[in-house]
Amino acid sequence: MEEESNSLIQKLFPSGIPDDWKSNPEFKSYLQKLGSNGVEHLNKEVDHLADEKATVLNQTRELAFSNYKTFIRTAECAREISSKFESTEHQISSLLTKLPDFVSECEEFNQVSSGIRTRRRLNTLTLTLNAQLLQLLELPQLMDSCIRAGLYEDALRLATYVKKLERRHSDIPIILSIVEDVEKSWVCLMYQLLSHLRTDLQLPKCLKVVGYLRRMQLFSEPELRLKFLQARDSFFQSVLQAIPTQDANEHLSKVIELSRTHLFNIVSQYRAVFSDDEGSENDVVFEGTHFFSWINEKVLDFLATVEKDLPLCPFSSLDPLLEQSLYFGLSLSRVGCDFRGLVAPLFIRTINQRVEGAIEKANIKLEKDMEKFTLPSVTTDASKTKIGDMQVSHQHINPSIP
Repeated sequence: MEEESNSLIQKLFPSGIPDDWKSNPEFKSYLQKLGSNGVEHLNKEVDHLADEKATVLNQTRELAFSNYKTFIRTAECAREISSKFESTEHQISSLLTKLPDFVSECEEFNQVSSGIRTRRRLNTLTLTLNAQLLQLLELPQLMDSCIRAGLYEDALRLATYVKKLERRHSDIPIILSIVEDVEKSWVCLMYQLLSHLRTDLQLPKCLKVVGYLRRMQLFSEPELRLKFLQARDSFFQSVLQAIPTQDANEHLSKVIELSRTHLFNIVSQYRAVFSDDEGSENDVVFEGTHFFSWINEKVLDFLATVEKDLPLCPFSSLDPLLEQSLYFGLSLSRVGCDFRGLVAPLFIRTINQRVEGAIEKANIKLEKDMEKFTLPSVTTDASKTKIGDMQVSHQHINPSIP
C-alpha cells in the first residue's frame, strides 16, 4: 500500500512535493482518498477539482467584493505590522550591539554600589563608635595637655598606649597620623624634661626627671649620662654668669660659695641617679671617664677664676677666701674630688707676691726717707766711727741701698 502511494506521488509530482505541503495533514488525507478511488472516479476528479476551483474563485470574488474594506484594512495592517517588525528588528539589533557596553556598565555600577554600601556600613559603624573615635582623635591633644600640666606619668602611659595601637593597626592611616602627632609631643616631652635638668633641682625631683627620660628610651645609658652632665653644666654656668664682676673680692667669694653648693649637689645627684655597678665594665669605664673629665674641667675653671680674681682682692680678704676655698675642697672630698692641694699654692703665691711687693715698697720708702735724712758734720773720730757703723748696719738690712 505504501509503495503504491509512493508511486502515485511520483507520478503526480515528478519534481517532488513542495515542502510546505508535506506538513499539511489535509494533503496526506487527500492522497489517501485518491488512492482509494477507482479509475472512473479519478477521471471525474479533474472536473470536480475545476468546479471546486471555480466555486472557490467565485466565493473569493464575492468575499473580496463584499469585504474589500476589510481586505484593504488587513493589507494596511500587514504593511504597518511589517514596518513595525522591521523597526523592532532594527532596534533589537541595535540593542544587541549595545548590550556588552550595558553589561560592563552594570558591572561597574555593581562595583560602585558595593563600595557605596561598604562606605555606608563604615559610616554607620563610625556613628555607632563615635565616642571611642573621639577619644582616639583627642590623644595628641591630651598628650600636649599632660605635658603642659607636668603630668609626665600620664603622658608616658598615653605614649605606651599609642605604641600598642601602632603595633596592632599599623595599616590604618588615621592611627598612623595619631602616632605621628604623639611622636611630636614625645619630642617636646624630652626637651621639657631636659629643660628641667637646667634648673635648680633637688635630688628627689632629679631622680624623677631622669627616671622619665629612662622610660622614654630615647637615649642609651651613656648618652643619658652625657645629656645629664650637659644639662646640669648649663645650669651651673648660668649661675656663675649671673654673678656681678665689678668687685673681684665679692665675685670670687660668690663663685666659691655657689660652686661649692651646686657642684656638690650635681655630683651627689649624678652618683645617686647613675649607679656604676650596673652595665658592662667597658660602659662603666667610658661613662666614668666622661664624669671625671667634666668634674676635672669644673675644678680647672674654678682654679682659673681664683687665679684671675685673687690678685685683685684686698690683702685682708685673702684669709676668708682661703678658708672658703679649703672648705669647698673639703666638701668635694666627700665625693672624691678634693682639690685643696691645687688651690693652696695659688694663695701662697699671691701672698708671697703681696709680701714681696709690700717689702719692696717699704724699701723704696726707706731709701727716700734716708735720702731726706741729713747728719750734722762731726770731725771727731768717734762720730765717724758711729756713722760708719750705721751705714754698715743699714746696708745689712737693705742690700739694695749702696
